[in-house]
Amino acid sequence: MEKFLYNLIADEKYFAIITVLDYELSLRSCLSEFEICSSNYESKKIIVDLALKVGVNKYRFVEYDVGADGKLIWSSSSYVTPSAQLITLSNHFIRKKETVLPNSMLPKNEQTQILMI
Repeated sequence: MEKFLYNLIADEKYFAIITVLDYELSLRSCLSEFEICSSNYESKKIIVDLALKVGVNKYRFVEYDVGADGKLIWSSSSYVTPSAQLITLSNHFIRKKETVLPNSMLPKNEQTQILMI
């Protein structure tokens, strides 16, 4: 099973969305090996969607800076509420892997919310 999805996006603040698919693993163990070429994105952040781990609430999205080594800077984390457009895009990425929804931590009403938006 895939642990996460990585999608480049066109956004003023973020250059990519990481959607965590494996709700059982800790975020660090899931993304510790993750590395990107950050030289193109030095002024932007990466946003992580934790909906399948924590639900559709104020803790769903976390932003991180990316270091020169291409790894997430764990100490730079901050919970955020992104734009409605970014939430819709993030839901779209989850819908691509909708087979993981029934096995996630999401209650049925939140699964339906993601599938309908």
